[in-house]
Amino acid sequence: MVMRVRGRTVALFVCLLGLVLPLIALAQTEPSDFAENWVDTNPLPGATLFRAPASGFVKNLYGTFSFYGVEGTAEEIARLWLEWSGAIGKSPDWTNAANSLLVADKELNPDATGAQSNNQRLLMSMLKGPGILAPLQSSQIVYVVIEHADLSKLTVTVGVRNGTTVLHSEMLETVSGSGTHTWVRDCSDWPGHFPPSASNTWFVRVEEITGDTVIHDQGVIREFHVSQDSLDYAATDVWVPIIEDQTVESAIPSPAVSNYAEITLWHEYFPELEMVLGVKDLTDEDRIPGLQFYLTKNGTSGEAGSTETRVIKVNLNAFSDRLPASLARRWYLGVRDTDTYNEWHGQIVNFRVYTNGSPQNGAGLPADISETAPQYINLSVSPPTTASASARLTSAGTVTVKAGVGPTGSPYWLSGAWASPYTSIGVSSSSTYWPPDLTYRWFLSVTRSNGSTGGTINRFALYDPEAPRVYRSASPPVNILPNATVYAKVPFKSTATFSDVPTDHWAWMEIEGLNKAGIATGYGDGTFLPDSIVKRDGMAVFTARAHAGGDANVPPGPGSPTFPDVPTSYWAYKHIEYCASRHIVSGYEDGKYHPEYNIDRGQLAVFIARAIGGKDIMSPPASPTYTDVQPDFWAFKDIEYLTSSMNASGGKVVGGYADGKYHPEYTISRGAMSVFIARAFAVPQ
Repeated sequence: MVMRVRGRTVALFVCLLGLVLPLIALAQTEPSDFAENWVDTNPLPGATLFRAPASGFVKNLYGTFSFYGVEGTAEEIARLWLEWSGAIGKSPDWTNAANSLLVADKELNPDATGAQSNNQRLLMSMLKGPGILAPLQSSQIVYVVIEHADLSKLTVTVGVRNGTTVLHSEMLETVSGSGTHTWVRDCSDWPGHFPPSASNTWFVRVEEITGDTVIHDQGVIREFHVSQDSLDYAATDVWVPIIEDQTVESAIPSPAVSNYAEITLWHEYFPELEMVLGVKDLTDEDRIPGLQFYLTKNGTSGEAGSTETRVIKVNLNAFSDRLPASLARRWYLGVRDTDTYNEWHGQIVNFRVYTNGSPQNGAGLPADISETAPQYINLSVSPPTTASASARLTSAGTVTVKAGVGPTGSPYWLSGAWASPYTSIGVSSSSTYWPPDLTYRWFLSVTRSNGSTGGTINRFALYDPEAPRVYRSASPPVNILPNATVYAKVPFKSTATFSDVPTDHWAWMEIEGLNKAGIATGYGDGTFLPDSIVKRDGMAVFTARAHAGGDANVPPGPGSPTFPDVPTSYWAYKHIEYCASRHIVSGYEDGKYHPEYNIDRGQLAVFIARAIGGKDIMSPPASPTYTDVQPDFWAFKDIEYLTSSMNASGGKVVGGYADGKYHPEYTISRGAMSVFIARAFAVPQ
């Protein structure tokens, strides 16, 4: 029996199958005529489709071969060869068979180099073993590209679903390192063939579990493809930001993306670029204001190096509650060239953030990309401000809202009637900015003129762009009362809690805020001792409480201690263990923690930077900010991170002295520590 198929006939010599003539002479059984079961069904242009009635699988086939008088496709002949090999008791080298077939078939492997191509891998996946006639299966290969600062934290799952019903899924291998990684998974052995459609939605889900209560810098799902036969399906909803302690997804077919950032860059060498996208959101009630994720951490790995203009679209559908950009929600882009040896050139051509399809543009563009420090681009918001404030409240009826600074009866700004629950307001002034204190006390007032009840002031916050830093009122939630005016204020109180920290003390407001939040407490005699030096145990207590959201949220700690000098009975045991488990602190070479050592300003920066930004923070500028903290200083990147406005706190955490130095060797007092912790975690004051 001879079967003719569309395409040219190619003689497949026995040597190409890895067989020799003496072995053929030993054959006692001819291959079965299973090819009779194959029928030609509506071939695509330039290809032939064969259907196996018993299995229902469809395969796109090219070319014909001949083996013992049976003429057919490469896959058919390979299966015949396997059956024949099994009949004579020969265990076939099916890898070599696939090599031979695909080298000979120049339509499947045009360069005939013998390199393992996708088609070759697909053929090999069909060859199940001697004597086994597995049905032909169509190819399904999944490609996932992810950029992340710590890939080992990720759980990556690919699958396909019909509606909410998952038809099949599989977890991809866990990898380590930082930067870009590409997963390639041949899914041809899955129990079905799933062309992307309204019924078959392919997905990649990424979950990063850390157990932290703070959102640090993250990464993105950059590419997601499903290749089936000769067709490639690509997700259009990437790049998708990866958020800590949440599961994010990219899908094919992709959902509509109406909220996104669009970044246009021109550069001579893209692989050296490092980019972050972030927002400082004063309206966030539950977390610190800063949210920042990496678009590229160690350069756009694998990208072309030629000079070109590239447009990157970042999916922000998961951040609709942080849009649109406003005085209280400051979206920004940071880009820097990490190659300090070669003088590359480039520009940020444009930066836009779209909310429901409506764009807001970046300010000061185009802007040159620097090799010395990240170029920061903020979205333009109107009007320009010297300060901004934000509030969020619920109301059962119409109220009048005022926001201002100074005497209660004379606000500088009036927002007017309020009728929309859970709506944030932004107020601004072009006049002189007054840092909040008891003389210039910032406030939000809500007046209800009728007898109805209901509603609360849930939030009041102030952004000081000169520091820069964020102040939050510790007084909310404040109940809105009938026929009355209620206030949320920064600072939230006007009396001192501790006898040695009066209201005119330079750290009074921060100490009061930390005390109300349960982060810093005083002593039995009613003092706080703001001038006493903080040791490593005390630093761990401050940091763990702020990071966890209060002492009650810090777990007891493991049954066995990590450090021999910090036993389970030690007063700060759970706090030190909490910080150690989250890579905020570590021990010394002798294996000890040394809780009795004093903390200096260098160590302070490391503690706080790791706590709010993760252990691997964005690369610092090439030129140091402080003359006494050079790039080779052990805490250089941490100090620069806390100095930068791009850190996750929403503002600048540390600064230098009048002599231009940081003085990392100076010890830290409890008063200074209170200020730094309050800034870093935006603790309400």
